[in-house]
Amino acid sequence: MRISDLLHFLRQIFFPNWKPKESDESDEPTRFAVWAESIGKRLRTKENIGTLVSILLHVLFLVLLSFFLLPEVRKDGLGDILGDFNQVPEELIDGDSGSNEIKLETDGLPDEPSSLLTQVEHQSTQEDDGSHSRDQAAASEPIPDPDVTHAATDSGKRADFTPGGGFEGRTGRANIGGLGGDGGGAGEAAVEAGLAWLARHQNRDGSWTFDIKCCANGGSHTSRVAATALALLPFLGAGYTHERPEKYQKVVENGLVFLLNRGVLSELTNTFDYREGGQAMYSHGLAAIVLCEAHAMSRKKIPRLRETAQGAIDFIERAQDQQLGGWRYNPNQSPGDLSVTAWQIMALKSAKLADLHVSQQTIYWASDFLDDLEMDGGRQYIYTTEPRRLRNRNSDSQRTCNATGLLLRMYLGWAPGEKMLDEGMEMIEGSGPFRPGGGGCCLYYAYYATLAMHHHGNSGWNRWASELSDFLVRTQAKSGHESGSWFFPDRHDPDADELILNTSAAGGRLLNTSLALLILETPYRILPLYRASDR
Repeated sequence: MRISDLLHFLRQIFFPNWKPKESDESDEPTRFAVWAESIGKRLRTKENIGTLVSILLHVLFLVLLSFFLLPEVRKDGLGDILGDFNQVPEELIDGDSGSNEIKLETDGLPDEPSSLLTQVEHQSTQEDDGSHSRDQAAASEPIPDPDVTHAATDSGKRADFTPGGGFEGRTGRANIGGLGGDGGGAGEAAVEAGLAWLARHQNRDGSWTFDIKCCANGGSHTSRVAATALALLPFLGAGYTHERPEKYQKVVENGLVFLLNRGVLSELTNTFDYREGGQAMYSHGLAAIVLCEAHAMSRKKIPRLRETAQGAIDFIERAQDQQLGGWRYNPNQSPGDLSVTAWQIMALKSAKLADLHVSQQTIYWASDFLDDLEMDGGRQYIYTTEPRRLRNRNSDSQRTCNATGLLLRMYLGWAPGEKMLDEGMEMIEGSGPFRPGGGGCCLYYAYYATLAMHHHGNSGWNRWASELSDFLVRTQAKSGHESGSWFFPDRHDPDADELILNTSAAGGRLLNTSLALLILETPYRILPLYRASDR
């Protein structure tokens, strides 16, 4: 190939619209031809051959590099290969207004106004009390990717989320009925009274706090992220979202806006960090559950909500202890504990139900962690691997660990008929939902044990649900400013773990009310894993 031909070829690639000023009919050579011949003469010398080769290699390198640097085409089809995401296909442009506003997915439903996306993008953090150190979170050390060489220690045990346990019952709660199966009776009236109490105590910026000044028994935890997530969960559990029903639509929407604005984006890992307070991963796990559930329940899918929920799940995966597979207060802290791990696994389960991505390797590691905590062949579980011993089986701490471990086993694949699971659940049923000796109720234990009984579906469920429902209806505050809420003081228990012992006092009336509502909503909040919802 001649040098002039090569230059003509490059001209067609890089300057396709370039036209010489001189007419093509003229006998005089075009300006480009003169320029090409001059360049060709210079490159014919031996000394300049290397220059030509270098130019060609650099051009080839830039072409190849461009394929890696061009933005990925979005799945929703709203982007082209050149990365111009401002161009919207004509079929998605509102013909009446003539604007380029992207319509949200409606799944065939009539359009309804929603300001959630606008609020998230434009609302500044209002009334920020400085409790969330964004600078500190942004400057924290990067969380490494999991080591994919880690493998499950027991290949004979399943390590995957069990299908089922969806959110469909929330929209048909009247047909399924709450705890005790009373439909719209006393239990459901208690749920509505509890939600009304939560709504009355929402802050103007959409958040909640544990230290509620106007009521007795305020908590001492400082995380507004955790308090807001705990308050939102019962609304979502009862079927109230940022879209409908109208009764609590703005309450839920404002709470979600607060959470969305509160997450710290790590540009290095593209994850969202919701750690706040001393026991930081608690806050993160709770926020992740809310974001996943809100996304799953949305009729109009909001990209910002999905991206933030996925980013929060990705953070959980990166924060997993790479030695033993659990989670604790800080990312990669070892050893993990069963309580923090439970909230992270429940967030991962919610992500699965919301059709978000969950790494299978994360599930394997979590299953390994439960293997390390199991005692008595898997019937019982300890709080953490240090110290490795069983406490008094009747203590709140030990009973809570047993119920939590068995519940997580069912999420990760153990099904009724598994000998260790069935015998462990017989122990849970035998101890009942209350403290031995008429000592009232430990809500933290009752929450996990009720979920485990609900999913396992043994013959003792109806009696369990009825007794616990009657107790919660009876103990709900009926008058004054606390009307609709719950609070159960801690009982001294020398065998109890410090975390369990201080749950009620530190979480205060907000935590007690949220847990009580979630327990009452159990039958429709999360459908059973292994049987039909109509029992």
